[in-house]
Amino acid sequence: MIHKHLLHLTPTRFLCAIALATLFSGCSNTENTEAAYSIASTAEIPSPASLTEPIPNKPSKPPTKTLPDCSSAQTQAEINTCTAEAAQKADERLNQVYRKLRAALQNSPQEQRLIAAELAWIEYRDTDCEFDQRRYDGGSIMASVYSTCVANLTEQRAEKLEQYLELLN
Repeated sequence: MIHKHLLHLTPTRFLCAIALATLFSGCSNTENTEAAYSIASTAEIPSPASLTEPIPNKPSKPPTKTLPDCSSAQTQAEINTCTAEAAQKADERLNQVYRKLRAALQNSPQEQRLIAAELAWIEYRDTDCEFDQRRYDGGSIMASVYSTCVANLTEQRAEKLEQYLELLN
């Protein structure tokens, strides 16, 4: 029997529930996870100026649609590392799709609208995920909550941009 409250479980909450279940499944190792908090350093986030630079015409790799499976992670540090990898892979996929869409829209008014939309979306994603992780303020799970949120929202955005791209073809 499925409970009503389980029907409203978002992917972010589902992954958080898995992370919590893993954390409390007998794992008593309290590793230092400070390094995992550097997941979304500003060096990894593209600057607004870089989003407006011309797109080089070079072939890109096929998108990676499969995020890492973090179910085998045993410690919070492993969960943090795995979810950070998931966020990075999702971001790589989004960047690839974004470049293709920009190339398809190049020199049109829609290209500038896409740039503006992407800048606004990045601000939304980062703010929303910051809000999401703050439910666990000071806890070791904060990094994985943030990364999971980033991975999920970024995958959704990549799918949406792929749909736009398909409409152009």
